[in-house]
Amino acid sequence: MVAPKVLSDLAGDLYSLASLASYIEKDCEVKTLSYEPEIFVKTLQNFKPEIVGVSAYTTSYPQAIQIMQQAKAVAPKAKRIIGGVHISCLPQSLHPIFDFGIIGDGEEPLSRLVSQKSDMASLAGTCYFEGDKIKINTPTNDLNVEKLPLPNLERYAKSSCARGCVGFVTSRGCPFQYVFCYSKLVRKKVSYYTEELVADYFEYAVRRIKANYIMLWDDTICCNIDRLSRIADELEKKKLGGFRVSVNIRSSIVSEELCETLQRLKVVSWNCGFESGSDRMLNQIKGNDSSLTNHIKTVQLAHRYGVRLSGSFIFGMPNETFKDMQETLEFLELILREKHTGKFSGGVWFFCASPLPGTAWWDAAMRQGKVSIEMDWKKLALDNWRDHLLLDPSVSTEQFNQIPQKATKIAQEINCN
Repeated sequence: MVAPKVLSDLAGDLYSLASLASYIEKDCEVKTLSYEPEIFVKTLQNFKPEIVGVSAYTTSYPQAIQIMQQAKAVAPKAKRIIGGVHISCLPQSLHPIFDFGIIGDGEEPLSRLVSQKSDMASLAGTCYFEGDKIKINTPTNDLNVEKLPLPNLERYAKSSCARGCVGFVTSRGCPFQYVFCYSKLVRKKVSYYTEELVADYFEYAVRRIKANYIMLWDDTICCNIDRLSRIADELEKKKLGGFRVSVNIRSSIVSEELCETLQRLKVVSWNCGFESGSDRMLNQIKGNDSSLTNHIKTVQLAHRYGVRLSGSFIFGMPNETFKDMQETLEFLELILREKHTGKFSGGVWFFCASPLPGTAWWDAAMRQGKVSIEMDWKKLALDNWRDHLLLDPSVSTEQFNQIPQKATKIAQEINCN
């Protein structure tokens, strides 16, 4: 029996695409690409895949549906699969254009499908139509991350390799339960890659791909200083050099010891989800250990250690008053003052609060009748300032409209070189 061909389209998340493709390539021939209409059609015609896969966040779900409608027109016999965050959080929203969706980690379900070891009816971590109803098979969440092959970035993420900039994760899952985050539904347990495996990833990136900039995408990469230190030990054993690293960081865990450990890992850039400058809101959305004081300390330590710091903010959250939003603007102005005095290097950006599936905000919006599984998903776009869904009733539209205008002006000054 001939192994099927698989065409995967996943614009943006090159690492996830390369990891998935590398896992299943032993069972089938895989081709990957970022979506461009003409190239997509031509590839379908020439490659003649038996399976076409697409991954999507909630805000890109409408585009994923359009892509698969195009795929059906060009390659009607190919099975059409959807994976990623949206369908993992809300499998009940599966569109009829898809033969089935993959929930959670995609490697094992897709591998079993292409190797024809399982059918949809018995395959954990999938959803599909059974008549006019959607059948959901709960994922087992038993993927052994230590057995994952090194992602073949040279084959499946060529454009990233050509720039000398690659990224990967050193764990899967997140232990935190933020009200705006969907991570607990995507993966209930946290699995950490061994320090030796992480070092192998670095060696592959630096010595084989000749990458000089490595992005560690885990949200929790900085939460365990001892583990970071052990990773640094492994890198030193391999005598790796000539690269720089960026990490995601929480302001509540930044310390002198963490900064010194990150220096050993050659970290030159931090990305921090500040979210708000209001202690009241920070306590609501991230817990009691999050505070404006910690935010300011993070800015100061980034300067002291010569690190580029970038931060994100959210406006229009449930229970967020006009005063709370003004306090966030004041924190942005503080960052701008630090920039003018040479004490801040980096950038900022901000989003409109969006009740994404799988989050506490989604549940609140559901109770208020603002969202549903049959809604226009474009309304959940993070730049949907005109049709916001979670604005606190105490804030008038006129007041709220002032916020992105002021934030844009401050951010432009901060981000100006």
